Amino acid sequence: PNSLDWWYDPTGSCTGGVPCDNNGHGTHTMGTMVASNSTALSYTAGMAPGATWIACKGCATNDCSNVALLACADWILAPNDNAANRPHIVNNSWGGPGNNDWFRDIVITWRASGIFPAFSAGNEGADDYGNLVCSSLGSPGDYPESFATASHDSNGIVSDFSSRGPGAFGNSPYNKPNISAPGGSVMSSI
Repeated sequence: PNSLDWWYDPTGSCTGGVPCDNNGHGTHTMGTMVASNSTALSYTAGMAPGATWIACKGCATNDCSNVALLACADWILAPNDNAANRPHIVNNSWGGPGNNDWFRDIVITWRASGIFPAFSAGNEGADDYGNLVCSSLGSPGDYPESFATASHDSNGIVSDFSSRGPGAFGNSPYNKPNISAPGGSVMSSI
């Protein structure tokens, strides 16, 4: 299929039906996930280089509207109106304040549909004075049904900015965050 068949933009931010990244965050996150070395990169940046991926632009700028995020959530269940196109894993780097269950029904639906929901733990791990803040996980990463990933740097040290547990929804079935991955002072793509 045409590569644009695997892209959806409910924000209307991209022009001409061509995928875009108008703030640099989405392609950086995708690079951390799936980038492999190529003519553009002299190194392998991604944790799963060469993986097949689809994308939905749920954030128009640095802000993400609930309407666009929900439109992406529904599209993920049946990209191009075909449930056979649904991904095995959904990775979202967006989030908001913890203990907010507004997106939880979607995450539960994804799980029931065989989709593994991976979210950022959040970026609220330190206060304005640089003190580390426990119980700073953001939603939807703090849901028991979600897999929350904290950030660590290229030396494996958890990033000061990375949110920390425990989660507001309790630690069942796992402590939160579930894992850490490269996210601070690491190479990626834009």
